[in-house]
Amino acid sequence: MSRYLDLSQNCVLYGDTMLPQDAFFTSDTAEMKLVTCVFEVSKSIAELKLTETELALYSACVLLSPDRPGLRGMGEIGRLSQAVVRALRLELDRNHSLPIKGDVTVCDALLTKIPTLSLFTNGNDCAIIAKIHTKSDNM
Repeated sequence: MSRYLDLSQNCVLYGDTMLPQDAFFTSDTAEMKLVTCVFEVSKSIAELKLTETELALYSACVLLSPDRPGLRGMGEIGRLSQAVVRALRLELDRNHSLPIKGDVTVCDALLTKIPTLSLFTNGNDCAIIAKIHTKSDNM
């Protein structure tokens, strides 16, 4: 979603329409918190201005996170995860050599977001997709 987020308007491109964050809100407080969190994480990633390679490696890091529930072959997944994190760190160090705040690197900032992103995939993604389709069908 970070690639389709307009930081100046806090809108996301869906199809050929720019939708503001509040277009995804419902009366359900939990869903409103989830939408807010998704937008906040997406905005923080978009602000880093990652290259396509960096974003692809980061996506792989999230998907290969060995602490995701229900995974088998944890040893192999752990090894793959470590290799992808190393590749991401090398790529980010090459393109973003300066820390973003204090001594926090872009890689450090991204890696701290993985647990939050993992929460989105634990059943909430279906709810988000359903809300997106419901909102777009009503427009």
